[in-house]
Amino acid sequence: MKSSNEFFAHVFYFDFVSLSDPKLGDTKSQIKKLEILFNMITKSKFYKNSKRITIVSHTGDGAAICYLKNPHLLLELAIDLHKKIRIYNKTKKKKQQLQVRIGINSGLIFPNKGIGQKPNYWGRGINNAQRIMSFGTSNHILLDTTTATELISLSEKYGNCIHYLGIVQIKHGEKIPIYSAYDNAFGNKSKPESLKSQISPDLIEKTGRLILEEVSKLEMKPEKFLKMLEQKEKSKLKLSITPIKKLQIKKVKKRRGGLQ
Repeated sequence: MKSSNEFFAHVFYFDFVSLSDPKLGDTKSQIKKLEILFNMITKSKFYKNSKRITIVSHTGDGAAICYLKNPHLLLELAIDLHKKIRIYNKTKKKKQQLQVRIGINSGLIFPNKGIGQKPNYWGRGINNAQRIMSFGTSNHILLDTTTATELISLSEKYGNCIHYLGIVQIKHGEKIPIYSAYDNAFGNKSKPESLKSQISPDLIEKTGRLILEEVSKLEMKPEKFLKMLEQKEKSKLKLSITPIKKLQIKKVKKRRGGLQ
């Protein structure tokens, strides 16, 4: 049964990589790192410019931030945070450096009362943001299909920095495609270990973004996009402009009154 309190949101989920590792410092120094990171986030103009923000939960070594509108602000927040972290880390020893990973996802969230009647939130929007993030390592900014497609269709800037990574399996055997945001100033260009056996990065760079752009123009459902990508992986064939041409033909037929 659908809850009347549920809402659709864009979620920015982040945590430290190996924060609990004793080799990286004692508890006091780790708490200090959290304070520094949260301070960087709350002082970012991209955090302040969204009037409808909810700090969904603190997870001990990270947190989830929910934007009800403007998903591009989440990516801008991640980019701004990475640039600040890069500057901060330059003057610090390895134990003092901030190593952060980020997952960005869009989906439904359900509010409820937690222990002590404190506000609490759960749902696919938050859960999948955390699961997507968990595939990354230090400096990765990982995104789901819905968010990546929307941002790429929004501007050329995002189209140039969002890269298709591959398909990952999350809870209950569900498979989803994920993307990584990076360029020379932010993000992590390396592919997460769990995805290195998938489509080669150079091939993705040449054709993956073009396919994604066509998908966004057609407003193709993520399920269909996932099926297309899985077929390409199974066949071991190189991605080409053929699927783009097919999409363009379908688009023309659609405009003329539907597919035959």
